Parts: sequence; C-alpha cells; structure tokens
Amino acid sequence: MIHVYAGPTLGRSEPLLSAPSVRVLPPVRHGDFFDQAIADDDTVLIIDGVYHQAPALRYKEILAVMSRGVRVIGAASIGALRAAELYQFGMLGVGRVFQAYVRGDIDGDDEVAVGQEPGGEQRALTWPLVNLRYVLQLAQEDGVVSGRVAGGAAGLSTTRSARRLRCWRSADVTGPDRSLPGSNSSAVVIGTSATSNASTRSMRSTWR
Repeated sequence: MIHVYAGPTLGRSEPLLSAPSVRVLPPVRHGDFFDQAIADDDTVLIIDGVYHQAPALRYKEILAVMSRGVRVIGAASIGALRAAELYQFGMLGVGRVFQAYVRGDIDGDDEVAVGQEPGGEQRALTWPLVNLRYVLQLAQEDGVVSGRVAGGAAGLSTTRSARRLRCWRSADVTGPDRSLPGSNSSAVVIGTSATSNASTRSMRSTWR
C-alpha cells in the first residue's frame, strides 16, 4: 500500500491517486505515522504537511517507521524539506525543491509554506516563496526582468511585511469578488504548486 499525504500541491484529480494501491490522506501532522494501517512493507509519500495550527510531523516519527521497513519518500513541499534533512538516514527525496534544499540554495521552511483555505477543501490562499523564485528565474531567462530586479523581488518577498502579499489576489489569479479570510480562519500548510511536477514524479517513483 502507498500512503500519500497531500494537500494543495497535488490535486485529488491526479490520475495516479486513483490507483487501487494508493491511500490518499490530508497533509501530514504529528501522530499520523502511528497509524496502524501503515504496514512494515508499505510506502509513505509526504508532499504536504501542517505546522502552524497543529504540531508538525517530527523527525523521530519518520525514523521510527523507516526502522520498521517502511519506505518514506518526500517531494515538493514539507516532504522535500524532511527528505533533505533525513536523506542520510534513508529517506528518499524527489524533485527540484528537494535538490535545492540539499544544495543549500534554500534553507527555510517558509520557502514552501502555503496558507490553506479552511473547511477541508485544501485550496491554497498564498504563493510559496519557491514558486516566486521559480517564476522570477524563468522571467530572467526570457529577458523579461533583469537579474537585479529578480533578486530584489525575491529579497523583498522574504521580509515579514511582504509575506502577506504573496497571495493569489496579489498574483492576480482570483476574481474581484473573492476575499481572503483573516489569518485566524486559514490553516497554514507547507506545500507548493509551481513545482508540483515533483509530486507526480514522486508518485511514479513509488512503483519502481
């Protein structure tokens, strides 16, 4: 059995999630790996996970299931972050976000943090910083912006006052009648969508 913890990064419409051997679960949190449904020879794929409104998944929980023979793969989001921290202990990592963490190009969990709409719909309300960096990189490569402008925009977005601006409204992808809930009404989930191809790639790797 393959247990997939996913939220806004990997939509439930992903065809690979409909396979009979796949069990789709919400973003991972502390205690989820104590689930008796996770057998010793199963695979766990971590994509999204909560960390603000609920205790985050801990390193020891991952190490404990791996010691039982469970294969743990991380990608795109908190999965990529945890895989970069634990790959020397046997956790597998997939995708460009994982590689960026391993290389040291990025190092904070805020790089992949996403505000999620409450109510279980798991729709993202904010843009993760890695998405912004990726878009700025493409814009620079295409000559749309200069390296100085791209660097300045990425730097500005890391400031506390600017983080609230990295939302769908500021990205001009929501309708004019859509209002963003206050911080007390939204969950904070570690996840990303611009590099969500890593999520699909990690799903395919579980069959290898």
